[in-house]
Amino acid sequence: YLLDGWQQMRSDSKPPKLVVQTKKRGRPLPVSGHHIITAGSFDIEIDLHIDKLTAHHHNLDKLQKLTIQLESMKRYIDTAKRLRIDHVFLIHGVGKGKLRDEIAKILRKDEDILYFKNEYHPKYGYGATEVVFR
Repeated sequence: YLLDGWQQMRSDSKPPKLVVQTKKRGRPLPVSGHHIITAGSFDIEIDLHIDKLTAHHHNLDKLQKLTIQLESMKRYIDTAKRLRIDHVFLIHGVGKGKLRDEIAKILRKDEDILYFKNEYHPKYGYGATEVVFR
């Protein structure tokens, strides 16, 4: 709000005229290097197999791969919560269960998660964990 003709007011003077100016909305500016995700474009599943996350995985050791997978999962969960998504699927595969177990450790600590389960699913078999948010 801007006051037109603002001056020190005296008791015998009229109050200043209030002029309201609104800003015109322009087109959103593209931000270089960022992809804007909306709830409508958010994919409710993420494949955490290392080859789906990075092309440069061949020279990584097991701990480095697991770290990339868990960090990707955390960012994905944070985005889902920010967009108020109801539920998501974390695809981890069956294997020996190391990734699945580490995912479960992280999810147990998250108070925004109502529950998660790793049960048979027609699309994923036993290779995915469903996460349901509060």
